[in-house]
Parts: sequence; structure tokens; C-alpha cells
Amino acid sequence: MEMLPDHVRHRVGATAMAQRSAASSSTMKSEKKGKKQVVKKQVKMVADTEEEEIVSQLTKLHLEEDHVVDGTALSYDDRLTEPQCLWDTQFPERPERVTAVMQKIEEYGLKERCKAIAGRLATREELLLVHSSDYIEQIKSTEKMSEGELRSLSNTYNEVFLHEKTYSASCLAVGCVLQVVDQVMERQVRNGMAVVRPPGHNALSNAANAYCIFNNLAIAAKYAQTKHGAERVLIVDWDIHHGHGTQYIFEDDHRYTAFSRDGPSPLFTH
Repeated sequence: MEMLPDHVRHRVGATAMAQRSAASSSTMKSEKKGKKQVVKKQVKMVADTEEEEIVSQLTKLHLEEDHVVDGTALSYDDRLTEPQCLWDTQFPERPERVTAVMQKIEEYGLKERCKAIAGRLATREELLLVHSSDYIEQIKSTEKMSEGELRSLSNTYNEVFLHEKTYSASCLAVGCVLQVVDQVMERQVRNGMAVVRPPGHNALSNAANAYCIFNNLAIAAKYAQTKHGAERVLIVDWDIHHGHGTQYIFEDDHRYTAFSRDGPSPLFTH
């Protein structure tokens, strides 16, 4: 076999190397191009997904004029005036506390500007959102007590009177508040007010306290969370007295934030 001259062999080798280098370069360019295309596809997929999420969120917004929420709910029931202290006619928690409010609402022409919401009795399950079963049963038992028994049980609590209508009125007070919560959370009205008694913010989970039997405020907050899916609830207590019942109920639950205009601290829960 005839050997090629050295200079020819060098040229052939150089040519082969150049061809291999060109092929390798072409392969690398193809791979880079392929990777760029894959990245572009991934970026496009992410962008499309984000766009779909944005469109989905926008379609849930009520932008049409007929979805504008307006109006104020007003819940009240004459049966709330039934309980009264049988042994002290000057006891501060009395029917006039709600009748005076309703009188002013009517005098100022506000009643006809509100959406009237009928009251209802709170269910046992709703009361159990905050109160113990034993305590609920104790208050319910007052429906059949004599005046002496009512007075004796009242004296076991702080600044509380009990009446044969206390249980039904307290359930009605809670129910009126929950009716307003439903109206607001279901976007039937923009806001609302329940004119009720007995009051609630001082009531503990297992005891009546300072005029209050069932903590309608705390029950309403829990109700908004359990029935309507509210993630956080802000409670603004503007009573001149600190609502420590509400504080004790929520102080370890970060889903509820409350502050009071009176008390040991303006902000008393997480």
C-alpha cells in the first residue's frame, strides 16, 4: 500500500478535524436552539396559566351595575322587650334600652331608609359556637322557675337578672344579629344593625355577666367564619365598658381581631 506524503496526510487530517469540529458546532447549536425552544414553551405555558388565573379571578368580580351592593339592614323584634327585673324596677338593663333607640330611628326618618329584617330564634347549634351545653341548659331552665328561684340564680352571677322570658329573648337577640350577618355576607345589603337586648359582649362561654346572657357578638363572629367562610373577623367594641367576655373567648384565636375603646388595652386579641 502506497503511503501518502506527509504534507498530504497533514491536510487530510486537518480537513477531517475541521469537519468534526463543524459537526460538533452544529450539534451544539441545535441543542441550544432546542433548549431555547423548550424554555420558550415553558415560559409560554406559565404565562398562559397566569393569564387564565387572572381571567378566572376577573370573571368572579361583580362589575355590572346590577351587582352594586347598597342599603342597610335593620333587625328588631318587639319580643325583645319582654324580660324585666321583677324585684328591681330601676335595674339599668330594661326594655327602654331598645325602645328608646327604635324611637330615635323613627324620629330621624331612618327606619324607612333601612331594609327591615325579621328576627328569629338562634338554634342550639348556633349557641354552641360559643357557649357550653350545661350553661345553655341552665338558662333554658329559667323558663319554668319561680320569681324566688330566678332571683337566687341571678345572684350567682355579676349584675344579671333572670326572667321567664330571658332565654327566649336571648335566643332572639342572637338570631337578629345572625340575620344581619347573613344579609351582609350574602351581599344583600352593604351593612346592617341589630337593635337587641339582652346585650352580649360581657357574657362568658359558661356564665352570664354584666347584663349579658348569650354573647351575640362572639356568636356572630364565629357564625360568619363557619357558615360564610370569613377568614378573619374584626370586632370593634365601642361600648363605654370593656367587653371582657369577648376578649376571653377570642384571645387565643388569631382569626379574630378585636379592639375596645375602653379596657386594659385598646387591642385585646391577636
